[in-house]
Amino acid sequence: MRFEVSRVLDTIEQRLTTDVTLAQAVVDLADVARFQDLDGGKGISLMRIGMVLDAFAQYLMDGHAMLYPVVGRELLSDAGFTSKERMVLGRWIDDGRIEATPMTGDRVVEIADFTGMPIIACRDYRQFAERFGWVTTEPERLLRLSPRPGKAVLTPWIDGVPMPAESTRARATFAAPGRSEPPEDGPHRVFAARSRQAQTRVSTRAIEPAAKPSGLGASLLARLWSCPEMDCPSFSDFRRIGQPVPRMLKGVAACPRHGEPLKDAGVRPAEYPVAVVIDDVVRLRFPVTGSRPVTVGRSLDDPEDISLDLWLHEAASNWISKRHARLDIVDGALRITDHGANGMLVWRRKEAGGAAESSRLYPGRSATLGPHDSVELYTGVELVPGNRRVVGGGPVVASDVRSVLVDAPTVALRARDR
Repeated sequence: MRFEVSRVLDTIEQRLTTDVTLAQAVVDLADVARFQDLDGGKGISLMRIGMVLDAFAQYLMDGHAMLYPVVGRELLSDAGFTSKERMVLGRWIDDGRIEATPMTGDRVVEIADFTGMPIIACRDYRQFAERFGWVTTEPERLLRLSPRPGKAVLTPWIDGVPMPAESTRARATFAAPGRSEPPEDGPHRVFAARSRQAQTRVSTRAIEPAAKPSGLGASLLARLWSCPEMDCPSFSDFRRIGQPVPRMLKGVAACPRHGEPLKDAGVRPAEYPVAVVIDDVVRLRFPVTGSRPVTVGRSLDDPEDISLDLWLHEAASNWISKRHARLDIVDGALRITDHGANGMLVWRRKEAGGAAESSRLYPGRSATLGPHDSVELYTGVELVPGNRRVVGGGPVVASDVRSVLVDAPTVALRARDR
């Protein structure tokens, strides 16, 4: 049993981040851990975070939905935690996976305001409406967490009353991408593009709030920040992932953990999230930064690069090269370069869900990607750049989305093998 709990917690860890480029919703971790009605178990449990991740993944129909967790430091001393849970919680804080602050207060709402992310709510946040008016004027930005038999669900919080789950779904038909044909002088060996398999693609994903970062939030997130505490897991030079959201204290940008004013370290370099989408389901998200290109391929040795072999069937594995593509940032734009043997397709769209036109990218060639473009490495194997609301195209059903709790042992073992 201890082995299974460890695997679940390892899998949960992979879906927690304070990198605002990758996070898709913010949550008060203490509220979730103490939400006893979710499972009827003990008074406090980190395992309930897995139930929230499952609910969020089902809400978005996104197999790798990621949370920005916030926790007050008092939670570390809660006697209800097992020694294993306390150790894991401390590790998550030290690694910058979750944000620790002396008191949670309105911090969750502040992060949502600065980033535009929705809040996963276990309680009413209207007490913070004086500072953040949208809490009452745009309540759909709050997703209420509710227990159901054997699981948790998320529903938009409208006028303090959650909407029925059915009303959070919508069917939307998107224009089919244009047909792709190889150039006459090009190789004849090409894969069957996804566009040839269906004339329409249907999405049944949950409707998401389309909020933008506040003006102050956009200004803060456009800068790099440095904490005077040398070992700060959030704003030090040792942090390996993108920076979190600064705290505003008395009109000054401050470290949420230490409360110290942050030093402005200059313009924040461009950073793009990219999703690995396999058969219309997001399997992984990763950031591309200006400091280091990311290589994507069948099987790569560097843990900083992206290996696809876990999700590839035999034909896809034979087609996709060991080092197939490289993503980097040039002049502030995301660029992909073909390093494989068989080429790839770049699908260009003027708007989300719009008609797409394709062009083939040959080995050694590069292409700059727009906000609605995608790249098809092989039939159903896609790289989709975009913000935190970009997910797979559809049709996607609930069974396509892995459960953190049910599939944790397999997922954790696979991730560790990488």
